[in-house]
Amino acid sequence: MLILITIIPYLNSFTCSFQLDDYHIIQINKQIGNIEKFFDFSIWSSIFYNRQLSNLTFTINYLIDGFNIFGYHAFNLLIHLLNVLLVFNLVNNLFETPSLKNIEFYKDKKFIAFFTAVIFAVHPIQVQAVTYITQRMVSLSIFFYLSGMLIYIKTRLQSGQKLNAVKYLLLFICFVFGIYSKEIIFSLPIAIIFIELLFFKNSEGKLNLKFILSIVAFLICASAIIMIKNGFPQQAEAPTPYHYFLTQLTVLVIYIRLLFIPLNQHLYYLVAVKNNLFDAAVLSSTIFIIIIIAIGIYFYKKNKLISFAIGMFFISQIIESSIFPFKYLLFEYRLYLSTISVGLLISTVLLTYFKKKYAITALSVIAFIYCILTFNQNSIWQNPIKLWTNNVEKSPKNPVANNNLGSEYMMVNDFENAFKFFNKAIELDSNYADPYSQRAVIFSNNKNYSAAIKDAFKAIKLNPKIALLYNNRGYIYQSWGNYDSAIADFKKAIELEPTYHNAMKNISVLLIDKNKLKEAMFFANKSIELDSTKEDYWNNRGNVFFALNDFGNAEKDYQKSVAIKYNYARGLHNIGVLKLKQNQIDDAINYFNLALQQNDKFVDSYFYRGYSFLLKNIAQLAFQDLRQCLLLAPNHEGARQLMNQYFSSPPNNNLR
Repeated sequence: MLILITIIPYLNSFTCSFQLDDYHIIQINKQIGNIEKFFDFSIWSSIFYNRQLSNLTFTINYLIDGFNIFGYHAFNLLIHLLNVLLVFNLVNNLFETPSLKNIEFYKDKKFIAFFTAVIFAVHPIQVQAVTYITQRMVSLSIFFYLSGMLIYIKTRLQSGQKLNAVKYLLLFICFVFGIYSKEIIFSLPIAIIFIELLFFKNSEGKLNLKFILSIVAFLICASAIIMIKNGFPQQAEAPTPYHYFLTQLTVLVIYIRLLFIPLNQHLYYLVAVKNNLFDAAVLSSTIFIIIIIAIGIYFYKKNKLISFAIGMFFISQIIESSIFPFKYLLFEYRLYLSTISVGLLISTVLLTYFKKKYAITALSVIAFIYCILTFNQNSIWQNPIKLWTNNVEKSPKNPVANNNLGSEYMMVNDFENAFKFFNKAIELDSNYADPYSQRAVIFSNNKNYSAAIKDAFKAIKLNPKIALLYNNRGYIYQSWGNYDSAIADFKKAIELEPTYHNAMKNISVLLIDKNKLKEAMFFANKSIELDSTKEDYWNNRGNVFFALNDFGNAEKDYQKSVAIKYNYARGLHNIGVLKLKQNQIDDAINYFNLALQQNDKFVDSYFYRGYSFLLKNIAQLAFQDLRQCLLLAPNHEGARQLMNQYFSSPPNNNLR
């Protein structure tokens, strides 16, 4: 039943596209698909932000079926299913501990375990950890977290105060595997201490203080050594630890609301950094949290499951909602483990304080509602535009959401909508650099270069350390014909971000025009080395080979660009030009036809196909193509020259 219930709300998740971090974590990550790299033990040396085990699972997906999205989602759901079964077994085993074995509601343990697992399985807050492929890191880490907790409980039940050496080793392995999945595992020792405090006592009814103090001492020493070696853990662009902590007090209240009432969910929440302990939101949140903790303490003797549920919520947030600053202040996937708390709390309260038939009915209704909400959340994750549109609808004053929606419209060449959302982002936050930079590109595409440069300079002034902003300004200089300034900006982007492959490709394009082919080839090779999934990178290197008269390698690269993206009109067109250069006119015409099938406004393909028809003495078709070329680009010099040379009036079937 648990497996079936878990699968149902995720039936529509298998077609959800790659999103957000999936691009650089999976799609362009050189390590993904290269199984040999995982045997390089140097990559396992760091224990901070080193998610090699998660990357290994992505590699397994890739080796099985490339970038077929179905397999990645199936793997994510499989991990979630295993976690659901672990939750069920974990709660069941808690009832066998000395503190719970003889309680009055022991007879309801299967129901409490079942509904805790069901709520964990179908809660809509889990979508980010299950459907968002990259956040497999969270669910995988929690798999080892829950396995470690279960191993500890079962070992304590079987061997009293002493841990079996083999199982202790297995617990340690779970902890290590969790480290290489995601950092939330670092709170596992605290969870084990909490379990010991709540549920286990020795034969004399006393706590095993020696064991507890040993783990506490180990944690303090390990933390001190890690911080001396690596410094205080803090992400770049994150608030100070103090300001982050104040902000997280308000975030914890939002998390609690989302756990019980998962409405108005969206990807990127608008959360202001708090700077003052006496801020009204901080004070009210602090009071609310103290009340929740007091309730947990109150139930310590009355109902330890309630205390455990409340305590585990705070333990599960120790890493990401305390004094260790993260750049992003709130994400729903950080509640994946915390969902056990809400499931256990609701199930325990209803089944211990209300009649069983009413409790089961209420829990079934809650699970059914959560199931529907989860199915609806998965429909939002189908594609990036839908995802960010939902975010803007739920948080219309969020400048990041508006900017990101504009970016997604840019990706599909819907510049009108992109422009609208960039304007909105700037209106909401006039000091936000990214929308200025992206709006500048649209101005440039519309040949409004003065407005474009103004926006580009504004963006860089606001944030001079971001490589993308220089790359975008370089693109504008390139469109304007100022190649030297464009190259300088592209090189500045690479200086700030040495792996910025798009800037490398852009430099290569300009160096071809400047006939600096050796340097152009260097940057073309670097761009492909860094990201071999981009069709235009292969096409660009093909252009370098073409300029070097190396037509064999040029065609290989053009064909590679088309293999990556079958409807890539530019690659098809360039193969046609290459065939024409080699006097293979019929093949050239076929490729120009294919290019125009993909893009019926491709000016150059009309021109070259028209020229090819001239070479074959097919006047009527040549005239039609050259005329269409001039309709689309009235100043096209080549088409105008051919029209003047061959056609003083519309042709008959033969050339004049």
